[in-house]
Amino acid sequence: MIEWNIKWRSKFEWIMNKKRRPLFSYINAIHFFKKKNLPFKALLYALLAVIVVLSYALIVTGLGLLFAESVFPGISLWIGIVFFILAILFSPIRQALEKKLESVFIRQKQELPEQLRMFSSELTRIVNADGIIQLLRKYIEQAFNPKMLHVFLYEPFSDQYAAAPDSSGILTSELIFPSDNMLAQMLAAKNGTQYLSDLRFVIKSADEISRLQLLSTEVFSPLSGTKRLAGWVTLGLQEHVGSLSASEFQFIEALCDQAALALERAQVIANLESRMREMNVLTRVSQGINITLRLDDILELVYAQATQIIPADDFQITLKDEETGTLVKIFDVEDGDRLTQN
Repeated sequence: MIEWNIKWRSKFEWIMNKKRRPLFSYINAIHFFKKKNLPFKALLYALLAVIVVLSYALIVTGLGLLFAESVFPGISLWIGIVFFILAILFSPIRQALEKKLESVFIRQKQELPEQLRMFSSELTRIVNADGIIQLLRKYIEQAFNPKMLHVFLYEPFSDQYAAAPDSSGILTSELIFPSDNMLAQMLAAKNGTQYLSDLRFVIKSADEISRLQLLSTEVFSPLSGTKRLAGWVTLGLQEHVGSLSASEFQFIEALCDQAALALERAQVIANLESRMREMNVLTRVSQGINITLRLDDILELVYAQATQIIPADDFQITLKDEETGTLVKIFDVEDGDRLTQN
């Protein structure tokens, strides 16, 4: 008995000392003891089933006796027996329906690992950030059917987080969060998936809470990269869902972790491609200047190659006049058409 207690106590301490949030440690401990007490659970559910059946039968029988006495005096006992038999016969139907519903929910939980495996497989074949975000949105929508879904990504040029477009190419939100925002700092601290109701206790600013409420979402899950927070996913649950289970929490966190690593790889590839494109542009400009000395040809070359790096509808080149000391516009493109200079 002493060895058994020590063994179970050590397992319990191991679960509760895992480096996770207290909520998940508590949930994991509960699931652990539930799995280890299968005979006890079976006996408990059997007793509960007997109690429910007897209670249901007695209630129906009592109602039958009550109403039968006022409608059919003298035969109330027989009607009570009939009601009791009907209640007993109806109970297996109720149990079958309950098992059917449980099988549906259990099957949905069992599908989450399979969906995660499929997500990982498809993710290896995508090398651009847009494709990764769309794949992440697809699997989250399939698993949770959220009423609202935003994916915020870090933009290095502006040092802030902005919403990515949805499958139709439209931004899901106009809100922008600086990199030193309280929400970004909390998610960067790798505290895991958070509810908006939990964030209220940490984010003391009422204005910031009001901004978050504009998103119409309740769950925030970080896209934690190896170097910095790559962004986060936030979704609004349907009214009938209520809250996520522990397995659903783990599922969305696994999706976000894999997506964050894929985004980092995609960013490395994009940076390499950008550098190669810039080097090619410099090479073509250098070759073009060596071939022609006409100013107009050089200006056209600069315009054509510069827009390869930064696409633009309007483009101007202004030079300083050495004689007058003023700036003169010598090249002007508006809406893709070059304007004639006087």
